[in-house]
Amino acid sequence: MVGFPPGGAEHLPVVVMLHGSNGDARTPFDLYGVQYHLAAAVQSGVPPFAMAAIDDWADVTGDPSPVITESLVPFLHDQGLSTGRIGLLGWSIGGRGVLSLASALGPDRVAVVAATSPAISHDDAVAFSRSVARVPVSVTCGRDDALSIPAKTLLDRLRLAKTAEVTGGIYAGCHDAVFRRRMLPAQIAFLGRHLV
Repeated sequence: MVGFPPGGAEHLPVVVMLHGSNGDARTPFDLYGVQYHLAAAVQSGVPPFAMAAIDDWADVTGDPSPVITESLVPFLHDQGLSTGRIGLLGWSIGGRGVLSLASALGPDRVAVVAATSPAISHDDAVAFSRSVARVPVSVTCGRDDALSIPAKTLLDRLRLAKTAEVTGGIYAGCHDAVFRRRMLPAQIAFLGRHLV
């Protein structure tokens, strides 16, 4: 599923979105309303970009499947989108997925990553703080979310590295759609700024 900003355009950069468990390609659009946040952001001056999601993005181990880079990204390129360097946005296990994908692809292929309530452990936080340090990263998590401790560890370690812009934080809220929707305006602005 692909969403475009009002007016559309050819050769737009694209953000690949990875849903959480029990979600699908429609979740970012139907539950979080990413298309409305994107339209509002573009109207306020954020550079336009497209947003794409697929079902079942994870392989049997829970890591991002090759279908993302071998099928989805080429499909998006064939649709006229700019896919040389993509953005990534994910929620919960999809948040872990975008960090893992950014780690695997590196800054030559990933322009920016935003992870909301990423389902990571302390060990993941330590590993990702090294592997994605050269990619601009936004990490947000609710204060009442059990994942807030490793999310804060990741944020703190990325900020100490000082190798790329890091934004986000631990805010009032929990592991739910209300929190995720509230984070989208700042995340979309961050993504757009780094996709140009």
